[in-house]
Amino acid sequence: MKNALRNERDGSAVIVGASLSGLMTGIALAQEGIHITIIDKVGEIRHGGSGLRVNGETFGESKTERLLKQLVSRGKSSVQLWSTIESRLRTQAKKESRINLLYDTRVSSVGQDEDTAWAVTESGEEICGDLLIGADGHNSRVRKHVAPQKSNAVYAGYMGWIASMS
Repeated sequence: MKNALRNERDGSAVIVGASLSGLMTGIALAQEGIHITIIDKVGEIRHGGSGLRVNGETFGESKTERLLKQLVSRGKSSVQLWSTIESRLRTQAKKESRINLLYDTRVSSVGQDEDTAWAVTESGEEICGDLLIGADGHNSRVRKHVAPQKSNAVYAGYMGWIASMS
C-alpha cells in the first residue's frame, strides 16, 4: 500500500526518527513549504532523565532559526531536559499542517530511484517522498542502506550531558 505523499509543487520528505533532530528537521522543512512525514518506532510518550546544555546564541536570525531557538531553549543558554525539548518540538510539529507524525511504526527498509525515496514499514506500507532523511539514531536503518560499510552511528557530541535518576 503506497502513501501518496508526493506533491509536485511544494516537495515532500520522509524523516525516519522523531527525536530532537528528526522533529527539528521536520519543523524547519515544513516552514519552507515542504510536506513531511516523520516515522518513529517508539510511542509518542517517552520517559527520560537526560539533559543537555543548549546554547541558543549559535542560531542565526531567520524566521525558522528564531522559532527553533525558542522551541529548544526558550531563547536561553541553559541546561534543558531532553524530554522537555522533545515535548515542545512535538507540540509544534503537531501544529504544522504540513507534518504527519507516525509513532509506533517500524521501518523495515528504505530505498530510492531516480524520482522518489521511500521507507517501507513492517506492516508493508510504502511512504514516499522526494527526499528521505535518516534521523533514527544509533541502530539506523537509513544509514545501513546509504553507507553499509559505516552503519554504526557517530554521536554528535552534545555538550553538558546530565543524567538524573527518576
